[in-house]
Amino acid sequence: MFLRILICSILGMVTAVLPAWGVELTPFAVRNLSPPALVKGLPVAETARLNAPGQFSARLGLDLVNNAALDQSDSENVHLDGQSFVATVGLRYGVADRLQIGLDLPWVSHNKGSLDGFIEDWHDFFGLPNGDRDDLPNDQLTYAYANADGDNFLVDKKTSGIGDIRGGYPFPGHIGQVGDRGLTRGDTSQFFFKGF
Repeated sequence: MFLRILICSILGMVTAVLPAWGVELTPFAVRNLSPPALVKGLPVAETARLNAPGQFSARLGLDLVNNAALDQSDSENVHLDGQSFVATVGLRYGVADRLQIGLDLPWVSHNKGSLDGFIEDWHDFFGLPNGDRDDLPNDQLTYAYANADGDNFLVDKKTSGIGDIRGGYPFPGHIGQVGDRGLTRGDTSQFFFKGF
């Protein structure tokens, strides 16, 4: 308990002396990074503000997710234990007053959950539940699914590769790439996304 109070006090003092500056509030560029959701090709939420004509912008997105989920019923079995990393270069160009085009180039990697111990310690430190993590060994990779209809997948070896290259043309006032389309097809068996 003393250690918690000490850490919170130090963090409070450090933040109190840091200068404040204004930033534009925009949506976090996030999406569902659960391995089965990656193959659905879901777009990333973006700001509704478009680039001016002739204006180019770029962003680098780095997403790291640690999965730990077990679920079983009479008709299906889900086992997600591992870590996924997605690095995405996003390019946007203002074509006209109300038209912008964009391109996202992702690299996807699935590997053993090297953050398992840290996450469990974090949960223990703050008194949070570990859920299915208590039933799973640390630092393993198993993404598996099976149902009664014969649908199944298994990824149990470290794998990485290019995901779907996505292009789009958002309309003013809408969040995200409204005309978003997958241009290439990543390897769906390895959860590298799926083109349309």
